[in-house]
Amino acid sequence: MGAYATAVNDQITDSVSQASTLVLGSAASQSLGFLNIAGAEALGMLMHNAVNAQQNAQVSASAAATSTCARILQAQMAPPIPPAPKLPPPFTPLSPPALDPNALISQANAMAHAAAAEVATASTGQISAAELASLIATLQNLQKNLPSNAAAGTTTTPATNTATTNTSTSAPTGAPSAAPAPAAPTH
Repeated sequence: MGAYATAVNDQITDSVSQASTLVLGSAASQSLGFLNIAGAEALGMLMHNAVNAQQNAQVSASAAATSTCARILQAQMAPPIPPAPKLPPPFTPLSPPALDPNALISQANAMAHAAAAEVATASTGQISAAELASLIATLQNLQKNLPSNAAAGTTTTPATNTATTNTSTSAPTGAPSAAPAPAAPTH
């Protein structure tokens, strides 16, 4: 028995003292365990926050790059440099003005009537009478379509049969007629 006489059973006092010894003996290991658990939790939160911060920074950088690219694409480009202007064609002076158009028309009519008369007088059977009448009718039609002939006083009609119909095509009324080119000088 112990030094002191008590009414408590020795087994109970031994179990209480053993429990106290156990608590005191395991206090250091438990405190280190709690310290390790708290450190691990803090380190986990630190790593979580670091990953989250890095992800947010990457999203911000990507958004900034996208915004910059969109601004570049929306910016208006400078207009392209136009090509150098083409040089104008070389200057060629116009020929001197032609004679009076009425005079040219009357000269052409006279030449046409002379040719028709020559064909009529020197006909060797190469041209038929119908073709000759058609040619004369065409000349008369051209003479009617040119109002300047009446003003110039050059109304001449060949003395041939004009009863045949005009089978050739003529210039439409109001269409400009081609004036004969002046004869080239011979040297």
